[in-house]
Amino acid sequence: MFETKLRKIGNSLGLIIPSSIVKSMDLEDEEVLSARFDPTSKQLIITKKEASLYDSDEFQNAVRDAVEKALQDRDNKINGKG
Repeated sequence: MFETKLRKIGNSLGLIIPSSIVKSMDLEDEEVLSARFDPTSKQLIITKKEASLYDSDEFQNAVRDAVEKALQDRDNKINGKG
C-alpha cells in the first residue's frame, strides 16, 4: 500500500503512482489501466489492463488489410473486373 495526493488536471483529478509501483507493475507512459470502485468498502482498485491479441498493431493491420481486400474484390466484381 502507498499514499499519494490527488492532483487537479483540468476538471479532473489525477493520481501520481510512485516509481517503485510503476517498475513493479511494468507500467509505461500512456498505458491504459482498468479501475473498479467498490462502493461498500469505498476502495478504488486499479489494475494493469490485460494485453489482448485484438489490441495489437499487427492484428489491427491484418484486419484492415483483409477488409480493404474484400472491398476491392467486391468493387472489381461490381465493375466486371474480376
